[in-house]
Amino acid sequence: MQGTLTFDIETHSRRHLYTMPPERFVRLIGYAWGDGPVRLTTSLEEIRDQILKARWIIGHNIHDFDLRAIFGIDSDIPMQLADEGRVYDTWTHAALVHPAPPVYTDRHGRTRRADTPEKMLSWFSLDEQAYQLGVKGKTHDLKELAYEYGDPSLKKADRIEDGFGRIPVDDPRYREYLIGDVEASRAVAKALLRKGPLDAYAMREQRIESRKACISSNGWRVDLERAQARVEYLAQRREAIMAELVEKYDFPTEGKQPWRTDAGKAAILAALADAGVTEKTHPDWPRTASGALSLGGDVLINLTKGTPAEDLGQALAELMGQRSLSELAIKSTYPDGKVHPEITMLQRSGRWSTTNPGLTIWTARGEGAVEKSYFIPDSDDHVILEIDLSNADARAVAALSGDEKYAERFQPGADGHLLNAWAAWGKDVVGTNKKDPVTARYRQMAKPLGHGWSYGGRAKTLAKTAGVSLEDATKFVEGMDSTYKKVVAWQNRVRRFARRHGYVVNPWGRKMWTEPGREFTQAPALLGQSVTREVVCDAILRMSHPAVRSIKAQIHDALIFSIPREGWERYKDYLFRQIETELDPPGGQLIKFPAESGPPGSNWHEACH
Repeated sequence: MQGTLTFDIETHSRRHLYTMPPERFVRLIGYAWGDGPVRLTTSLEEIRDQILKARWIIGHNIHDFDLRAIFGIDSDIPMQLADEGRVYDTWTHAALVHPAPPVYTDRHGRTRRADTPEKMLSWFSLDEQAYQLGVKGKTHDLKELAYEYGDPSLKKADRIEDGFGRIPVDDPRYREYLIGDVEASRAVAKALLRKGPLDAYAMREQRIESRKACISSNGWRVDLERAQARVEYLAQRREAIMAELVEKYDFPTEGKQPWRTDAGKAAILAALADAGVTEKTHPDWPRTASGALSLGGDVLINLTKGTPAEDLGQALAELMGQRSLSELAIKSTYPDGKVHPEITMLQRSGRWSTTNPGLTIWTARGEGAVEKSYFIPDSDDHVILEIDLSNADARAVAALSGDEKYAERFQPGADGHLLNAWAAWGKDVVGTNKKDPVTARYRQMAKPLGHGWSYGGRAKTLAKTAGVSLEDATKFVEGMDSTYKKVVAWQNRVRRFARRHGYVVNPWGRKMWTEPGREFTQAPALLGQSVTREVVCDAILRMSHPAVRSIKAQIHDALIFSIPREGWERYKDYLFRQIETELDPPGGQLIKFPAESGPPGSNWHEACH
């Protein structure tokens, strides 16, 4: 093998990654050995040959895009190169050693927020990384060139998308732009290494990123006929709900946005009140900047979930322009009949974020669970199998804290939510029969409170997020604090460490930066959430390449697979062996992480458990 190869490519619009063969999709290639000059070529065979003989393969976002574009989405070569420790993707390394701050000034002098994975994307672009690291960045704006060559009859965004595939490969500006990208990638690579080395954890992260890209390539087949039937059903139901809103509550019918008028807002509030959704029953109801109750689509969906007004909330959200899940599934489907979700790992804990479509919003309960039925196996002789880790987040807290009493919830037959309710309000008050309405109410109330408490949530915040009274939240926190003292001691230790160093480190070696003043909840939350993430990633790394090819999605502590129907038990047994594990961190205790699965199903809905 030779030395260090830095490369970049220019292609048709990214939306064609899953529909064009590499020979057509890739238009111009630039690469350089070491600190040498950049060579340009249109030959895929040439760049493939250069990559395969390089000791180090360097580029920006090459796991997610460039390597897949060059070798094809069905090739396992990118995973093999990562397994051999030969790939240094600067995007991946930046997430570890140069994470996005909550607020920053970008290269154009604008103040930007980066408090969600979607907003972080700009920070991790090649030109922004170059600017923030103080090295030479891009030389031109390729979008301007694409606009110049795009179809002038199209709207601006579509014209730019069209133009990417029309720029002549011999245009001097196009070639200069690509040379600048290769040089910027090389400079960013060196600057990032000064911030943090490619140690064992960083190289493990490169392998994870390659498998994450493979999952996007795999895609997930969609039953478009079923999804379209759902779209039509929801449209009919929406019309009926809106007709009732007009007739019973005088909802206005004129204007482009009648829900924004005073009469529209009054009608919505009246309908919600009749269904028991009021400011009094929902004290955490978000407000607008002016102090009024928010009636946005997402707010209405969240407020009405599980209430008699759930259909109303959904109908109003769709009226305001929010797509139903069935519409989202159809819109996200590529010509190959699959969705290819975009996955990022930009959060400090490394947790995966999935968009287009955002599969985490597909509910497992209630009428909306039918939305999962659109997602089907790769072929008719396959089944969907969903496997998840049982109580992974709680097991992470138990392992890290060493609290033996807290770990009692993992004993056979134990109920963690009921144990939390007993700790907070006492067994005499709560009762022991989960079928009893009083016991069921306390157990249900303990669910959201327990998750927030384990990461340091206090009464005032828990009351708001869980929708319970401050009195109940205070009683819960006091009871949990006195019962699980080792968990509290662990929380306090990691807070002190974060305040002293500005970060926390999980048992795998991931350094996660905390924001000054927010260590109280951030420090324990980052550690707990990252453990679940690392355990799932370990499982994916243990799997063979064919097994990774069967993964349809990763959602928090769950993995969904398409496996052959015949002999499915054998595949399940193999996957369980890769997923199940145990953790025995220094200063903590040994905790096993067992797996669970639903039945094999002809769609995701049937496979849930």
